[in-house]
Amino acid sequence: MCKFWNDGVKSELENLFQHISTNNTSMTTYCKAFGDENPDSVERKACNHIAAGLKYIEDITSSGSTANKTGHQDDDNFFKQSMMCAALNLYADKIRDASSTKCPIDESKIKKMFDNWNVFNKFSSSTSCSTSGVSASGVNKCFECTRQNEDFKDCKLSVSSSLISATSPSKQPTGTCNKEESKVTTQIDGLLFKNDDPSQPHSIPQVKDTLSTITNMSNSFCTQLQCAAKQYYVKVKSGKSNEVNWETLSTINDMSKSFCTQLQCAAKQYHIKSLGKKGTEPVTWVRMDKCIYIYIHTYVCIYIYIYVYICIYM
Repeated sequence: MCKFWNDGVKSELENLFQHISTNNTSMTTYCKAFGDENPDSVERKACNHIAAGLKYIEDITSSGSTANKTGHQDDDNFFKQSMMCAALNLYADKIRDASSTKCPIDESKIKKMFDNWNVFNKFSSSTSCSTSGVSASGVNKCFECTRQNEDFKDCKLSVSSSLISATSPSKQPTGTCNKEESKVTTQIDGLLFKNDDPSQPHSIPQVKDTLSTITNMSNSFCTQLQCAAKQYYVKVKSGKSNEVNWETLSTINDMSKSFCTQLQCAAKQYHIKSLGKKGTEPVTWVRMDKCIYIYIHTYVCIYIYIYVYICIYM
């Protein structure tokens, strides 16, 4: 067996994704700019999960006899955080890819999720990483996990062969561990998402479970509406999903010629009438009173539109 990956790295990744699974709803401060004010949107949920992962990485401290005996606590922290960051980037890739057929999230949005977290949690410029970058609790305050799209796909781990190979010929590793044991993305991808070698442990279940949670639209009509609009814009108009937002609809004045304007008005009236909201909460475009007469008919049209769209494209 490949003890370095399966016994060492995998257990740490299990802790990371257990944290993401149980703490993905507490990242509102960092993610409220995503999802066009819809907390149930696929985009907002994606940010919540990524931010939870970044929080876990930030709070990593060294533990165990190795760190205590060698005294290299900061090095141990850095290694763990680097490996976790690589895993989180691969996870972000999967979020982007899994959402592409349901509710597209543009890569620029994924990058912004990482950037926003790092802006909120930027350490003081007066802090010297060489002398005081590690706090008394063992947290490495100088480590910044950034979005690494394709930059580390060929990254290889330089470690002693004794860590990735068995000393006994009868216990030589098999599968990807034997063939590509030093390739970081190959090994982490196998631990997180797949493992075709029956002799090796299965993937971490929380990874696939959280991906399903992120792309689930069944509990929110607003989310279904957002996703249908994004799908239409990406597939039919060949645009980017990040270019779709409610503000782009506010420039259309002739309701009789635009389904989008009717849709905007219907949403506005829903918030005013059904939810008792003011004209500017939470939808921010200018109120159009003449929309009232199309309110019921437009909602019927919306359901029909989404149903037809899902049948054709999804």
